[in-house]
Amino acid sequence: MRVARALNVQLVTKELFDVEPEVFLSPIGSLAFEKLEANYRTEYESLKTLRGSMLQDIEKGRPTEIDYMSGYIVRQGAKLGIPAPANEIMLSLVRDLEAGRLHPDRSLLQRFSSVLR
Repeated sequence: MRVARALNVQLVTKELFDVEPEVFLSPIGSLAFEKLEANYRTEYESLKTLRGSMLQDIEKGRPTEIDYMSGYIVRQGAKLGIPAPANEIMLSLVRDLEAGRLHPDRSLLQRFSSVLR
């Protein structure tokens, strides 16, 4: 969110998560963050049987688009002096998955979420 703001990128989150973009900058445990989490959990329950395109790429040994997504945010953040720790860990984890150093597993969520705390 901070990188997007610095680049004057207009983000649309209301339709996806029923929250304004600023909520993504809210501290964990805040009321705004709890609303986001509740909305996500509702959506997740209805979509949990779907397999994301990046997971499908990893399972089939194909490269993912992680460098064009999280990688871009990390690079732009570095140019602007804005840290992007969530994107950095996502980039690292997916690169390790692509290289076969890691395997898809729910325990990776703990590694990712530790950065957010």
